[in-house]
Amino acid sequence: MLMNYLEWCEYVLDVYLEGARNSLEVRRDDLRPEQVAQRVFGPEFVRQAEFGESVQYMALRQAIRDLAQQELLYTRDDLVFGDEPKTPGTITNEGKAYLKDEQAKWAEWSKICSNASDFTTEQRELLELVNSMSPQQEGSYAWLDWVHEESLRPELGWDAEMLRVVIQEIRFPYDYDYVLTRPFFNPGETITSDGLGVRTTYQGIVLQTKRHLTVEAREIDKLVVEWETTSVDFKRELKIDTKDQKAEFVKDVLGLANTQASSERWLIVGFDDKSRAYHSPPDPNLKQERLEQILAVYVDPQLDIRYDMVEHYQGFVGKVQVVRDPTKLPYKVAKSVGDRKRVEKGQIFVRHGSLTEEPTPGELQAIRAEGERARRAQAS
Repeated sequence: MLMNYLEWCEYVLDVYLEGARNSLEVRRDDLRPEQVAQRVFGPEFVRQAEFGESVQYMALRQAIRDLAQQELLYTRDDLVFGDEPKTPGTITNEGKAYLKDEQAKWAEWSKICSNASDFTTEQRELLELVNSMSPQQEGSYAWLDWVHEESLRPELGWDAEMLRVVIQEIRFPYDYDYVLTRPFFNPGETITSDGLGVRTTYQGIVLQTKRHLTVEAREIDKLVVEWETTSVDFKRELKIDTKDQKAEFVKDVLGLANTQASSERWLIVGFDDKSRAYHSPPDPNLKQERLEQILAVYVDPQLDIRYDMVEHYQGFVGKVQVVRDPTKLPYKVAKSVGDRKRVEKGQIFVRHGSLTEEPTPGELQAIRAEGERARRAQAS
């Protein structure tokens, strides 16, 4: 099975966990890198003369170093900069939680990504380029190649001094090694005539590939904590096949669109509306085009939405954002639909806390007045 570098690191971490579970000797003495290699690649491979210089062993030591840097493993080496482990190591409690609990894994990724908003355009360009050139895969293992500065500078359009400065800016103010350099240089040192090698790290790859996902997960968690408000509605599932299901969807969306609130309007799919616990991913066949088709028939005037299925540490979650245009207020039912959950042509809905109901006369007057003001402002 072809693994990317994050999957490879997780596999190596699991080898340490299984070793500690199954062997009293390992619990007492920890695992040396070559013992891990025996478990991963087999004792025959480890006995080969070229094993110590092999790509496989380099890949293993890189993974151990990065896991130790992340404190998911403990090694007896004092690992700094580009060093790779040589002495025994063991899985930490944080490493055990990382393997066992998806929320712990996402929390770890979220910490790594916490600095992303501070990066400049130049820093982002360098990180993206190194992350595109450094990771390599071969069968059931992966490693991170060193990329020579001569391969980076033409792509970036920088000279050697500019490259050194940007790497220095990325490395020294932050808690994580998003990139490593070889040979290592301190601030103010001159790059050697051999040039500079750069490679990404576990942390760098997490930043590149998981940042968007961790941001999404944090935003969903905030909504779950606040739960249902006048601008957020939660559903276990969203189905739009029957007349009643269409009617319920139209009513929910109209309530979010018409209610006067300053925040964004969301219909979140995948959480139980009573227990607030994650329930299940939305129907993978649910698409924005189909939702738009229903609203085009049953809502007047036209109402815009954006639908995405996003990854969360508990599973995939559906997000329907209702994009309200004040100049179109009030939004109403364009065509009657439904049986037990019927909505009638001309009906208007708003949200009262977590309930979707018809507006009071005062609320309806306020919605119409808001629409009139918006239309006059647009015309002026």
